[in-house]
Amino acid sequence: MSDTTETMTADRPLSEASSRPMPVMRSPISARHHQQGATLSIEDGWEVPRHYQDTERERAAIRNGLAIADITARGKIDIRGDVDSALASLPQARAAALARVSRSWALVLTPSVGLADGLRLMAGSASQDTMVTDATSIYAGFALLGPRVPDLLSRLITTDPSALRHGSCLATQLLRLPAILLRRELPLMVVETYLPSEYANYAWEAIFKAAHPLGPEPVGLDALHAEGWR
Repeated sequence: MSDTTETMTADRPLSEASSRPMPVMRSPISARHHQQGATLSIEDGWEVPRHYQDTERERAAIRNGLAIADITARGKIDIRGDVDSALASLPQARAAALARVSRSWALVLTPSVGLADGLRLMAGSASQDTMVTDATSIYAGFALLGPRVPDLLSRLITTDPSALRHGSCLATQLLRLPAILLRRELPLMVVETYLPSEYANYAWEAIFKAAHPLGPEPVGLDALHAEGWR
């Protein structure tokens, strides 16, 4: 982990950006961010898009329209079995979000820097027959944001989007792919979707295609953080 953030643009190759080692992890759709001209940075071992065009335009899409963001760059802890025993230590995990899929299955989302501590805490409190696994590389994550999200979801899933209330989670199919949807408890409208990493490129393209009539905007972390998402 580095204490600094290094910014790169599409016309400045990563190989020229720094003499330090390349980032440990990238989103499966990292090449698409490059193609779309995103300004990138390396944070905590991840390459992430900071913004695509103008941050204020991206913030406006989050508040008034439809925004789509790549949020793969975070820790993901898969818990199977006696979930309650592992989650007893959840309040100690810094800035963790919980997707409780069922009584015996949960996905905990953490900042990348909090993954190791979260794993240690939850594995330590879990019962002997409970599996606590680092699933960071297994799932890609996309955030759907803005007042038009329900319209988009109605095009992507067969389940009624109104079933996703604040803080609720749904295991379903999105674009006929297995997915976990989490409605975050935030003032802004945001639904996070986590799906198998190997389908990330297809899903990103297909989501934008389905969203085309709604005027979607790709947004980066600067706009997300400015609007209160963490």
